[in-house]
Amino acid sequence: MFVASNFLAAVASILNVVLRIYSYCVLAVVVISWVAPRSVHPVVLFLRSITEPLFYRIRRALPFLCQSGIDFTPIVVFFGIGLVRMFVVSTLYQAAARLQ
Repeated sequence: MFVASNFLAAVASILNVVLRIYSYCVLAVVVISWVAPRSVHPVVLFLRSITEPLFYRIRRALPFLCQSGIDFTPIVVFFGIGLVRMFVVSTLYQAAARLQ
């Protein structure tokens, strides 16, 4: 059972890192939208290409978030990432601990 325990712990760690990196990408897109909103730098285009699909889905599901002139979609993404990290990642860690 220690193999399954280690596997779950590894999955939880990787998911935690991926979510943290994605939250940094969202933060970078937010800051770039304030500083250089029309930038065509390759890094900016990459960051937008990985964050815009999620932003688009949230904007379609909750259109009132961006009607006031201020886009609150990144805040919803941050809350979603926090919820996944608190629920899924911690559940995986606890399941790994119980399997030992």
